[in-house]
Amino acid sequence: MRRVIIAASLIAGCGGGKTVAPAAPLVGWHSNEGWAGECYYPMDYASLGPGDRRVARQTALQEMMSQWSGGRSDGVTFDAKLVENMETVLLGTPEHIETVSVGNAEQCAQARSSGATSAWESWLSGMTNSLVEGQCRTAPMRYTLFDYLNIGADWHIPVGVCEGDEVIITATESDQYRITTDGAWIKADGDTSKPAVGPDYPCNIEGCYPGQVIMRFTGDSGIVSILPVGFERVYRVPEHGTIEVRINDTSFYDNSWKVEKGIEHHTAITYKPTQE
Repeated sequence: MRRVIIAASLIAGCGGGKTVAPAAPLVGWHSNEGWAGECYYPMDYASLGPGDRRVARQTALQEMMSQWSGGRSDGVTFDAKLVENMETVLLGTPEHIETVSVGNAEQCAQARSSGATSAWESWLSGMTNSLVEGQCRTAPMRYTLFDYLNIGADWHIPVGVCEGDEVIITATESDQYRITTDGAWIKADGDTSKPAVGPDYPCNIEGCYPGQVIMRFTGDSGIVSILPVGFERVYRVPEHGTIEVRINDTSFYDNSWKVEKGIEHHTAITYKPTQE
């Protein structure tokens, strides 16, 4: 008796049926029945060469950004700061675009099916935090930043710094201002005739004076340090975070710059790394 082997493909065709080829993977913008809009599906990155892979990443980022920011007018608009933060992260680490774009397509599909985008936005926020966890959000400080002190504003001139950075913060010594309508003219070192005492002053430790230029360091861990600067301070950064400055004052409405011969004083602020 002869044994007969029948190919699986022939079995599938018995009874007049036809072999169905597997569906091609979705790439680009697509929508399903019942959806209020489309979702973007990235290419299969693993199947691409290095050059095409970089192009595919960039394309995916552009398309996702257009949707997250509301540019497609399809009912999706996420928090502007969240979108900006994610863009910054992905531009700095483009390899993460692959993971984010694949997950984003899944989140979008779920949102289109349910009609709600809140879970999708929460996922995006969580992804942003997880991608930067333990990493510095900016490159180590290797440049000098110049700006002008605003004696009528809260914390300003923010700059991102990384753990281990050593920054020299300076203020010009010749410019004068006052922090009360009829008060004495002072400089960046403040009113050194009396210490700043009381909880209303942001800097009230030893070495802090009213009107003095002060700094605030806010670490990624949430830790905050407020220290006197005066004309100069060298600060070694304990963890990734942000440095800002202001004057040590309890209110701003009555502050004014000195004007001499029609020229208004303006204190210049400089952030400079000890090693450029």
